[in-house]
Amino acid sequence: MKSELFSWHKEWGRDSDLSDASLVIYFAAPTVIRGHNVSDILRKRYPLARQIGCSSGGEIHDAGVIEESISGVALSFDRAEFKIVSTSVNLGEDHHSSLQQQDWCSLAR
Repeated sequence: MKSELFSWHKEWGRDSDLSDASLVIYFAAPTVIRGHNVSDILRKRYPLARQIGCSSGGEIHDAGVIEESISGVALSFDRAEFKIVSTSVNLGEDHHSSLQQQDWCSLAR
């Protein structure tokens, strides 16, 4: 397995050493999600990768927290199969009880 930490803030800071990544896990600021197509930004850098991510209140990268960015990790595996699934979450009156089912992604070898 190979991994690469990344951070995007209006542009990429450097070229990727892992363009053949098969999975990208990311956190993005809500302003970035509203103002940009995050999937397209990541697909241009990691064209083969499946993506899973969510919004955040501050993105952790290296030893700090940055804002209005996309931060995450790209992963490349020697052998792996992925199945990405999603579901709608009903945020009713009791937010905590409606988030009990968290079957968002499964990884199979």
